[in-house]
Amino acid sequence: MASPEENKALVRYYFDELEAGNLDVVDEVFAEEFTSDYDIVRSEIEDVDRESLTTVLSEILTAFPDTSIESQTLYAEGNNVIVIQTWRGTHLSEYRGIEASGNTVTYELWGRLVVEDDQIVHATVQGDDFGLFTQLGLELSIEGYQQLIETAPDPIVITDIETGRILETNSAAESMLERPREEIIGNQQRELFPSDPRYDDLFNEAVSRAKDGTVSAGSFDDGNDIQLLRDDGSRVIVEASAQVVTLAEQTTLVSIFRDVSERRQREQRTQVLNRIFRHNLRNELGVIAGLADVLAEELGGKGKERANQIVEKAQELTALGEKARLADQITAGETTEVSRVSIRGVVDEIVAEIAESHPESEIQTTISDPVTVVTVRPPLIIALRETVENAVEHGTDRQKGHADSSNGSQPTVRVSLEQPTDNQGVDIVVKDSGPGIPEHELTVIEEEQETALTHGSGIGLWLVHWGLNSIRGEVAFETTEAGTSVTLRVPSLDN
Repeated sequence: MASPEENKALVRYYFDELEAGNLDVVDEVFAEEFTSDYDIVRSEIEDVDRESLTTVLSEILTAFPDTSIESQTLYAEGNNVIVIQTWRGTHLSEYRGIEASGNTVTYELWGRLVVEDDQIVHATVQGDDFGLFTQLGLELSIEGYQQLIETAPDPIVITDIETGRILETNSAAESMLERPREEIIGNQQRELFPSDPRYDDLFNEAVSRAKDGTVSAGSFDDGNDIQLLRDDGSRVIVEASAQVVTLAEQTTLVSIFRDVSERRQREQRTQVLNRIFRHNLRNELGVIAGLADVLAEELGGKGKERANQIVEKAQELTALGEKARLADQITAGETTEVSRVSIRGVVDEIVAEIAESHPESEIQTTISDPVTVVTVRPPLIIALRETVENAVEHGTDRQKGHADSSNGSQPTVRVSLEQPTDNQGVDIVVKDSGPGIPEHELTVIEEEQETALTHGSGIGLWLVHWGLNSIRGEVAFETTEAGTSVTLRVPSLDN
């Protein structure tokens, strides 16, 4: 059975080949018995199997020959791969009965692909067909939009900009607002929001800004979230996008809402836990370490030894808190600026830093030629530092008892570069002479999940994995009799 990482690689390969115009990839990666849950709007295709999928994709690539595919999310769990993407292209020929408009359009897509035996066997796909056909200049009556908006995964509300009254909505809105469609239509759009002064001018502001193009917002200028009001008085946090559309000579505001309540809750919990790690826990551990230092000075024998152990454990927990902060920095995407990064400079910087804190270790580098890669520097720094530090600590400390003291030999960490077979980016290879990373630790990273029975002992390998993943890279581990080799695949983001 393929690992989640291998399944994700298969899906990534499919979209890369598709973007390059290779429709043969469908027969290559999709099973003959492939099935799909996907409504093809304005099409005679009812059930999408492998053959009709090729037809659908051919229509897209023909109508939008410069199609590009950007994956905001590509997440694997078990045999499922979740994708959230933006497709972009220029409408240069007929598409589902609409003549070429020359418009550049974007298409938001959400999908779940099921992989079995290295083939995609099922797909559940939802896309913003409403937004797509609006961008293509399709002119329909308000009622005519019902088929389009019903296929949208997010709540949509169409409002007359002159009166502010809701003209049309969809099932997703009924579900979110927990009220039937007939009770939503005819109301003022402002009635969907809580009674709060911040919402008084929200509709008029959205109309004004949306006349110049699609606008999106998730919060007010004061930082407060935008919320919708449910029928029972409860609230749901949303992100909203809006655009002004003319329907049957009537100017309307089309509002699309996305429920982000769970995401906000996760962010809030993360912020609280991060504060505890970064501030509260660190300060208290500092007090513990300080008191233990005093005890170590006052006590002797076993008492002093145990006090020193307390200091050591407090320092380890403080370091864990720092790693939690780095993990938050990566997952929150605090830094996303792409720049040209000198790999030799980054390696030299990290090696010098770690050598200073571990003077007993020997770290060798074989990087002489200047090599640069277009990437995001901070996540790369975090992943590489963690890899080298792990090699020094576990590839050295665990081996001290096995070093040949007669000739003064000691375990060594080596950092080198290799050129990937695709000649894009660079591979940074970190080797040590240690016993290797425990299998259960690698299993957790490969399966991208921790359970009560399978979990790691720390956060270090997660930092490497998250750091590389955030720059579209990968990490590979290999253990031999000579030691452990960790390869950080760093792609060039300008490709």
